[in-house]
Amino acid sequence: MKKTTLGLAMLAAVSFSGTANAQSVVVDQGAIFAACSGAATSCQAVVAAQIARLRAAGLTQVQVNAQIAVVASSVVSASASATTPAARAAVSAALTTAAGQSSDATQRASITTAATNVSTGTSTPGAVEPAAFSPA
Repeated sequence: MKKTTLGLAMLAAVSFSGTANAQSVVVDQGAIFAACSGAATSCQAVVAAQIARLRAAGLTQVQVNAQIAVVASSVVSASASATTPAARAAVSAALTTAAGQSSDATQRASITTAATNVSTGTSTPGAVEPAAFSPA
């Protein structure tokens, strides 16, 4: 519970930072959760589409990084129902996609760790805080 609360606090801090432009373009967490739950067959495609939408909106890289944190947190939350090796691999691939779009080394490392944990089945929702990033 403590880690979940910390993760949500970090997510809120990241989500509400940035300019008004960043606030008007947000990821569809419901679509990510739906795509990355269960079999997760469309998880990577939905994550890639959400990030492409952010880029198309003309956000700065710092703003994109903030939204990538939201994407990754949503994917990690959905990963609780990814119980088969194929589903874990799909969710892990989606997290790797998100990590690859971040310009922040700390954020990339955190999301990559989450991807590894999901793929090996050692992930616990809330135990990884992929929302961490340092605006640079």
